[in-house]
Amino acid sequence: MDFEADGIYYDIYGGINDDEVWVCKGPIPYSGDITIPSTVNGYTVVGILNFAFYDCPGLTSLSIPNSVRAIEGIWNCPNLISIKVAIDNPIYDSRENCNAIIETASNTLIKGCNSTVIPNSVTSIGSSAFYGYSGLTSINIPNSVTSIGYQAFGECTGLTEITIGNSVTEIGESAFEGCTGLTEITIPNSVTTIGSYGAGRSFYGCTGLTSVIIGSGVTDIYYQAFYNCDALESVKCLGTVPPRMDIDCFSTAAFNNATLYVPSGCEDSYNSTRYWYLFAHIEEMDDEPGDVNGDGVMSIADVTSLIDLLLDNGSVPEVGDVNGDGQVTIADVTALIDMLLGS
Repeated sequence: MDFEADGIYYDIYGGINDDEVWVCKGPIPYSGDITIPSTVNGYTVVGILNFAFYDCPGLTSLSIPNSVRAIEGIWNCPNLISIKVAIDNPIYDSRENCNAIIETASNTLIKGCNSTVIPNSVTSIGSSAFYGYSGLTSINIPNSVTSIGYQAFGECTGLTEITIGNSVTEIGESAFEGCTGLTEITIPNSVTTIGSYGAGRSFYGCTGLTSVIIGSGVTDIYYQAFYNCDALESVKCLGTVPPRMDIDCFSTAAFNNATLYVPSGCEDSYNSTRYWYLFAHIEEMDDEPGDVNGDGVMSIADVTSLIDLLLDNGSVPEVGDVNGDGQVTIADVTALIDMLLGS
């Protein structure tokens, strides 16, 4: 049984508890500012059914009460600019006024919107968290995040700028599929897999993509990861050992037209490794003091990489010896900053 009250439709879902209802899809898409009440007509509102807020181009804000214990779907709402969960909700939160729904126990961001700022406490971006938000133009994924889920940013056609934090280890299936506004992407050294076995397409159809930097930690690139990215001009792969990849990770246009840049001394290795040899143009990058992350340019990202390596007591490449004293210390961080500032 379902009913309508104040423009919101409800369903007595499954009949488990006679005094509970779920928000369900109405006959026309929801629009404007929607505030879901905690109770309606004597019922407690406990959940949001899958597709209840599917394809609602007129929806601009959504407020969720403390009574809601399950959220199955908020999808493809391209103009949604505000999501807020009641502060005393025991399951979800919108900490730091982030304009997102976070599953409190797991620190997983399950749904964002066009104005989301991802808090530093979030550890994963859930499946379809930003799917279809064409109004999303830029996003910063903080260093606290370790995984980006299935279709997390799929079809975010207005996305032109994204920073992926250096703790992410996995970029999921179709995570950025159809992000046609992206022109360049840097995959940090922390990432080990792009896609997963039997499931790929992480950047499939990013037709505006011209430059890709693949971090040194990547070991596997799966099915059609960069397929239909025919505008690619530059692919920099920082690993001294070529990652395993499928034959269709790149399209023929990319193999023929893009230049594959590899670390110094590694051209022969890439030329003799399955499917990397399909690149018609392979060149080695020159080592340059200060280029700590090996992407071929010196930038603030190298300062961050050098600090992270020093704090982690990890192996620091020779290019980290910016001041040329034969060792890599915090003094090299200062020297690198000075170089970037033009001192």
